[in-house]
Amino acid sequence: MRYLKSFYAVFILIFFLSSCNIEPYEGEVPKEIDDLPKTCEEAVNITTDAAISYESASSADANFGALCGTYKTALKNQISVCGDQGGVFQLLIDNLGNCEGGGENVAEERAFMTANLKGEQYNNLTPSGYIFHNDAVSMDTFFVEDADVTYLKIQGGTNIFIIGNLTEINLYIPESYWAEGTYHLNIQPRAFDSDMKEVATPYVSLVLSEGNLNYKQVEGGKIIITEFNLDTRIIKGTFEFQFEDVSGNTPGSQLFWCKNGTFDYSLDDKYFD
Repeated sequence: MRYLKSFYAVFILIFFLSSCNIEPYEGEVPKEIDDLPKTCEEAVNITTDAAISYESASSADANFGALCGTYKTALKNQISVCGDQGGVFQLLIDNLGNCEGGGENVAEERAFMTANLKGEQYNNLTPSGYIFHNDAVSMDTFFVEDADVTYLKIQGGTNIFIIGNLTEINLYIPESYWAEGTYHLNIQPRAFDSDMKEVATPYVSLVLSEGNLNYKQVEGGKIIITEFNLDTRIIKGTFEFQFEDVSGNTPGSQLFWCKNGTFDYSLDDKYFD
């Protein structure tokens, strides 16, 4: 959600303010914000006020795009006047994107996945780098039967900055399946229909790192899309699939389940604008 981005943005601003011993600006944002502030203190005050206005707004507000643009300009001006050691403010600018939006049909950012793998429950799986850029979904393209097919990618994983094991689930849904329903979940982006014609199909990719153990997905999964709404820009659903230990460390084939998988993501990619 935008609240995580808000926390990150406010944290950086507070860090900058406290390190410079500058009190937050209490007045309104100057109308001529494109003009460079005369001092670093003035630049930080303007940025702080713009950030508060932006983070207090809803993405459905008619002036959301304008507030975003004001915030972005303030950040750019602050970099020009104060510098940007470590590039943290440029990162905030990049996260804001093109500042389009306002009114209806705007995604409220959310990316929330749960799953039970081998009996272990994971309740907060998010896309790689979500804490920084807040992009919930992304798009991929695969070549299927003489055509490029667009796939919606939903990713949920553990924090990439935690040293050790990594858990990551990637669900890929071709455009022809962007609707509520129950679908077979394959292990590759293409399959064959009854006429042996190659067709696009939903599929799953699992990354499960546990020392020297390796796993692969096997047939038998399913994905249920319970909501696909382009007005609210939300996709929700459930999924499950089997996977196999192929490390060779244990005799025989060991099958495990990914069960109780859920996802609730905003369709925030520009493809849906």
